[in-house]
Amino acid sequence: MEKEVERIAGKAAKADHIASHTIRAINVRMNDDPIFYKKHSQLIRETIDAYHAGRLSEVEYLNKTMSLERDFKERRQDNIPAAIADNDIQIAFYNQATTVLETSLKDIAEKTDISANLSIGIDETIRDIIFDQGALIVDWQHNNDIQGRLRIALDDFLFDAKALLGITIADTEIDLLEEECLKIAKVRYK
Repeated sequence: MEKEVERIAGKAAKADHIASHTIRAINVRMNDDPIFYKKHSQLIRETIDAYHAGRLSEVEYLNKTMSLERDFKERRQDNIPAAIADNDIQIAFYNQATTVLETSLKDIAEKTDISANLSIGIDETIRDIIFDQGALIVDWQHNNDIQGRLRIALDDFLFDAKALLGITIADTEIDLLEEECLKIAKVRYK
């Protein structure tokens, strides 16, 4: 990639190439952590629009796209709680919980801690079912029995967590959070 960029003449052309390459890579990985990748894709598109609208110079455009590419490669995000900072799967669940429960948790000061605890619990709940004696169950993603057990276990966990944390979460939000986290698990736990 770096060699390709070096051969391109002009800072704006280099920035366009980096942005295009990064967006293609994001599209490939979108299901790994949809919230992170959608936000990142949005930032790239806003940068492109800002350049075309004349709000960024060629140098600023190139520097911004290079920075966004670096953030993408390193999966760098701001405000990730320390408890989950080293676990990409829990971060993906955290991003979902934070987004899905945004309305329910908007007036709660510890919303990042609550979302982090939920992401840890979701991960543990899923792992308890899809791993057997430390080994991932083969083709669990297509096993209807395991899918049913996962939904029940996640439902139980989230309803218990809701009561334990003393928060109000709508049933539709719980269903959406379960569904989105299961999609992530199917991609990440292979």
